[in-house]
Amino acid sequence: MKTLKRVAALLLVLALALSLAACGGGKTETPKTEEPKAETPKADTPKTDAPKTDAPKAEEPKTDAPAEPEKSEKYGGTLIVSQIGQQYEDNYYPPKAANADILQNIRPCLEPLFEMASDGTLIPFLVESYETQENGSVYVFHIRQGVKFHDGTDLNAEAVKWNFERTKEAGVHSVCNNIEEMEVVDPYTLKLTMGSADLFFINSLASSQVGMMVSPTAVEKNGEDWAVTHPVGTGPFKLDSWEYGVETVFSRFDDYWGVDDEGNKLPYLDGITFKFVPEEVSVTTSFENGEIDMLRHLSTVAVAELESDYNVTVYDYPASAFYLWFPTNVDGSPFQDLRVRQAVSYALDMPTIIGALYGSEFTDINQLSYHGSSLWDDSIQGYEYNPEKAKELLKEAGYENGLKTSIIIENNEQNSVLCETLKSYLADVGIDMDIDLADSARYAQTVIFSSWGDQLAIVPFNYSPDEICSMLRMLHPDTSLFAHTVRYPDEYRDMVIKMQTSASLDEAKAIYKDIDKFVIDETCLCVPIYCNSYAIANQDYVHGTGTGADGEVQIRYWSPETVWLEK
Repeated sequence: MKTLKRVAALLLVLALALSLAACGGGKTETPKTEEPKAETPKADTPKTDAPKTDAPKAEEPKTDAPAEPEKSEKYGGTLIVSQIGQQYEDNYYPPKAANADILQNIRPCLEPLFEMASDGTLIPFLVESYETQENGSVYVFHIRQGVKFHDGTDLNAEAVKWNFERTKEAGVHSVCNNIEEMEVVDPYTLKLTMGSADLFFINSLASSQVGMMVSPTAVEKNGEDWAVTHPVGTGPFKLDSWEYGVETVFSRFDDYWGVDDEGNKLPYLDGITFKFVPEEVSVTTSFENGEIDMLRHLSTVAVAELESDYNVTVYDYPASAFYLWFPTNVDGSPFQDLRVRQAVSYALDMPTIIGALYGSEFTDINQLSYHGSSLWDDSIQGYEYNPEKAKELLKEAGYENGLKTSIIIENNEQNSVLCETLKSYLADVGIDMDIDLADSARYAQTVIFSSWGDQLAIVPFNYSPDEICSMLRMLHPDTSLFAHTVRYPDEYRDMVIKMQTSASLDEAKAIYKDIDKFVIDETCLCVPIYCNSYAIANQDYVHGTGTGADGEVQIRYWSPETVWLEK
């Protein structure tokens, strides 16, 4: 009988504190407090994920490659990974990939410049060390040497510069927008000059797919459209094949740069295969039958079913939240009226709904942050359940006889039950709501890449690895994933820019709380639904995943190069 492991972590509080390290002077790495700290990580302690592609093999081996290890029980085998729910991401080209799920799903292939440990510590990765100058206005990256892309080309300062340039040009992410100048000082040193001091630049790289490097040569040769489905990275595995929503297959990259603590070559596995099985019952049964080695994104039902007999890890801090967003940028929409938005908020008894539908992994919230975070603001009032107040507001807005609308959400059983419950509550105040359960491809196209029109939309918000950086990534007015449908007032824009250029963490946190109050209490741009913890299950024979169950890597990451199977 296995014991449910709950990973206690003040991750996000610590991660925010670490943001200051990016603004301190001197050479830094792995800061652990709000004070900047100088350190350099061990060069032989890699954490990786590796891509495989149809690009040619490396033309020359690493000059510093370690000797072949003796036969070890850790070597060999293929890890089978699955998740509950559909495959969401459909783009493995980081400069244009909108969905942060690629941080996990393409991790065997693409590696980041920085990672975060489970305690919030920033870990230079493909960047071996870095320096900050002029209070965070200048960053100097020292790129790890001896690292090859899967096409045989070198990871160097020019390659990192190229990746940043493509990200700025694409305009999907705001992380690199503040970079004013990039200078290749020498083959493995890149100097970045910011337009203004940027408190969150390094943590933002660690928090998003922008920090994952692809081969410039492969993309220049084959084009960006090709790169969307053919990632060529530096990771321990190469991409063999990818059938969207069905299966992704990786195989060992023999010229991988990493070694373990004893100097043995990594990775241990021969390969990794992701299988996407949308039906929860089917994927859970496959795990119980031993057909799946690692199962991610466990639902409340799955946790209850598996936790007594398997190694299930449920993290004590939330991984993400759901919010209902209003189409305030759609001219003529009734939801452009603040009173209508507030009526919807008052009509929903979220504490009761969440308590009835979900287990302890889910918590109701009334703001962008979550209970226990240093960013939680008790002064935010939110909208306590008051159906009579909702009816009064609708009447004032001219909808005494009610109104009709619809809501779009990604299709799965859990989301379907949630929307049916919301529909019932809204009907009580005169709002007739249809439910549009969209498959992952249509949901992404409608909600992320284009306007979802005059209807409601439920959109996930990722808290980790860094809450403020996640907010900047998701809700920055210049690059928000759904700015096409949500109109951000000028006052909001000014506050976000001010927070991004804050001189201290305390100042940034205070501005974040002002933004939160503005979005919820003053403008009611969205309705907070819930936050939920991340849960993962591993078979007994799976070791070295770095998921927090047996490693130090933050939950948005894992360590495919150190996974081994005791079979």
